[in-house]
Amino acid sequence: MLIDSEIEMQELNGEIYKEICKIQPTGTMNPTPVFVCRGQKTLESRTVGSSGDHLRIKLRAGQGDIYGIGFKKAELEPLMREGSVDIAFSLDKNTFNGKTSLQMLIKDVKSYRRPDQMTLLDRLFFYKDAYLEDDPYRSIGEQEQFYTKVVGVTFEDRQQLVEQLAAGQGLELRREQENPYDENAIAVFADNGQVGYLKRSIARHLAPNFDKGVPYQAMVVQVTGSAEKNWGVNIFIQRMDRGAECNGEAQQQLRRELEQLTEPQLRERIRQALLGDHAYRPKQQEAFRPALSGRQCAGHFGNGPGKIGHFPEL
Repeated sequence: MLIDSEIEMQELNGEIYKEICKIQPTGTMNPTPVFVCRGQKTLESRTVGSSGDHLRIKLRAGQGDIYGIGFKKAELEPLMREGSVDIAFSLDKNTFNGKTSLQMLIKDVKSYRRPDQMTLLDRLFFYKDAYLEDDPYRSIGEQEQFYTKVVGVTFEDRQQLVEQLAAGQGLELRREQENPYDENAIAVFADNGQVGYLKRSIARHLAPNFDKGVPYQAMVVQVTGSAEKNWGVNIFIQRMDRGAECNGEAQQQLRRELEQLTEPQLRERIRQALLGDHAYRPKQQEAFRPALSGRQCAGHFGNGPGKIGHFPEL
């Protein structure tokens, strides 16, 4: 079965369904997207239909509970009682007694096993799609800082908490090793309570760092949405175990050392910090000339190969 995307249960809401509807009409040449939610535990599951041929489940989603129906999938019901499962499905809407709600159309269900409970060979086969996918967060565990959004903000009373957040407000990231739904879970807390979680796809790469004691800081960047829809929050996360030499007493010591250097030595120290063993290129020298001449200026450097500096005078 071809899976179009892995998605969090917290992300299932009316807005996602509206986006899916934009690609209609669907059919053989334009199939309906199929998603997978991993490591799910159902709130309830049972067989339905006059002959008990169909499977019906209930799960917790982004805007409350969501039901799923698997036509001719009754044989999958025992898996639901065994523990966590991976569920492949497409999204639809169901109208019953005049009320319309989101519904999962179940395509398949597989037992979910934690990676640390598998042999290496089992992991390679069981998670082959995950290993082969183009994971945009693969290196995020090594990044010193990044931006992301908080998920799960519609559960419980979190909407009220998110609405009260302000740009620049500090947040706490808490590792939940005993979370029954995600062994990599990382919760996001403000002063007055939990506002949500980091995305599962991000948490899976950060969790090993948290478990090793790597410190992180988080801060609110923007509160999005409205009371008519849903409030959301974008945050900034910074890894704090690097660059410690530029903090506190170490920073003062570095400053004292730099003050003892002659001008040529200081220029060489700056070049090494910016370019390592490489020499300035002509355009880099041109960009850096205002600073070398002692004029006040602001600097901007790209973080890619051949870093080019731009120093406009103030």
